[in-house]
Amino acid sequence: MDILSRLQNLPVGRFHYKLLVLIGLGWLFDAMDTGMVSFVLATLGEEWQLSPAGLGWIVSTGFIGMALGAVLSGRMADRIGRKNVFAGTMLLYSVATGLCALSWDLASLLFFRFWVGFGLGGQLPVAVSLVSEYAPPKVRGRFIVLLESFWGLGWLAAALVSYFFIPQYGWHSAFLIGALPVFYAFYVWKKLPESVPYLIHKGRVREAHEIVCALEREAGLPVVQTAEVAGAETRENVRFAQLWQPLFARRTLMLWLIWFGIVFSYYGIFTWLPKLLVEQGYTVVKTFEYVLVMILAQLPGYFAAAVLVEKIGRKATLAGFLFACAVCAYFFGH
Repeated sequence: MDILSRLQNLPVGRFHYKLLVLIGLGWLFDAMDTGMVSFVLATLGEEWQLSPAGLGWIVSTGFIGMALGAVLSGRMADRIGRKNVFAGTMLLYSVATGLCALSWDLASLLFFRFWVGFGLGGQLPVAVSLVSEYAPPKVRGRFIVLLESFWGLGWLAAALVSYFFIPQYGWHSAFLIGALPVFYAFYVWKKLPESVPYLIHKGRVREAHEIVCALEREAGLPVVQTAEVAGAETRENVRFAQLWQPLFARRTLMLWLIWFGIVFSYYGIFTWLPKLLVEQGYTVVKTFEYVLVMILAQLPGYFAAAVLVEKIGRKATLAGFLFACAVCAYFFGH
């Protein structure tokens, strides 16, 4: 078998779960920084006497950065490697988050929030790529959903940090804590293996072969000798236009629409809910308690999806959860 086939036929083992945790923690920190701003808005708006438009720009600037980071990170990951982009974007958004705590006015905060968003958006697609390229096909869906579950844990961490620190030490403390992943960036860069498909695509076949050999030894499988390794597998350069070829156009359009709806509703509710509850007369502490309960409710959903995605399929699981979300959102609004 070629190197990629050997990689995909490995049994699920300790390596795969270790990889999931390594990348998942980065995903957790990403979500924590994303969620932190929703809790900061509740106190920052009053302290700086910001208008709704000013608060909206704080959120929007971060999302603009995320969009640009997501678009550019894929190209960079194909040029310099998944591991380098993953660690580099984590370093970027951690430093930028720390600088947010030093903001002296709205303009400076918007500048730093843009770079926070750029790093956050750049890390997410690379994280998914790394997990999907190492996870065996038979459990790939489950591993991606489990990776997503770290997002819920990250929002939980944001809620807990905000609950215990913002009322006592102000909104600056939340941003300072959000900068702590800067130390994890160096650790993950050292421990995280590079993507095997990336190494093959760059002609670094021997490195890819050695990684797979190490995984085969760990799994107790026969190791393919160097002399038996075939020539480098090639991969066609993927272009954006290919997503809109007849074979993929319908799927691309539907997934874009679905993802737009999910992101619009998710961030619309979770980003603005703390601020809206404070405006309704609830205390900051009580507001954070309500949001914390909502965030905790995400976790059973992630774990249920991790099971269902392999039992009933991706499409049925997605449709079922979308329908449930629509019904619950309707009654929540009323």
